[in-house]
Amino acid sequence: MVKIINGKDIAETYLKVVNEVYERGEVIRDERGQKTKELLNLVSVIEEPVPYSLLSSVPVYDLVKSPKACIWDSNKLKKYSEEFISDDTKGFIYTYGNRLLKHNGGVNQINKIIERINEDNNTRRATAVTWNPVEDTENDEVPCLIMVDFKVRNDKLCVNAVWRSHDIAGAYYANLIGLTYLAQKVSEKTGYGVGKITVQSMSAHIYLTDLDYCMNLLNLGKC
Repeated sequence: MVKIINGKDIAETYLKVVNEVYERGEVIRDERGQKTKELLNLVSVIEEPVPYSLLSSVPVYDLVKSPKACIWDSNKLKKYSEEFISDDTKGFIYTYGNRLLKHNGGVNQINKIIERINEDNNTRRATAVTWNPVEDTENDEVPCLIMVDFKVRNDKLCVNAVWRSHDIAGAYYANLIGLTYLAQKVSEKTGYGVGKITVQSMSAHIYLTDLDYCMNLLNLGKC
């Protein structure tokens, strides 16, 4: 069963998604032996990921107002967002930026997306993937973000992303900021304002060790 959650902006959607998994998730033990509360096939739609101006050149991490008690401050969000548009792994086994901009045969998939949109704004081929079957079917440390897709519809840049595994409490908020920042970069090169962002979290989960954080986040978010 698919659950769809709509939110006006990233912060509002984050709180709604945390609440949904916190309240309705089923407890399972993952491959590392950690217990989580999980919902399968949770879809979240962010109506206005870039506040104030759809063509704003101001980075999203400088525009958003994070929820109270959120573990991600502006400095952390800036650093994380910049990793989305950098091909440097920065000492990690992988980063999303490296997988999107360089990894699979050295192809800069984001540049190719920009080229396709500029050639034909009705394209259905402006898609980038992070999964490399040669490596990722054998390794334990593999990307959680699997695919990012861009489509121009009604003169807006619609963004769709799929996470095979999504840490809702610890990573979801930063993931959405980083994804929106990437969308802003595509927007700058194509001239289309960032529209809705839709995310499918195939396994949306909260680690039981994060439940107190979630409770605090949700309680303060209602203030």
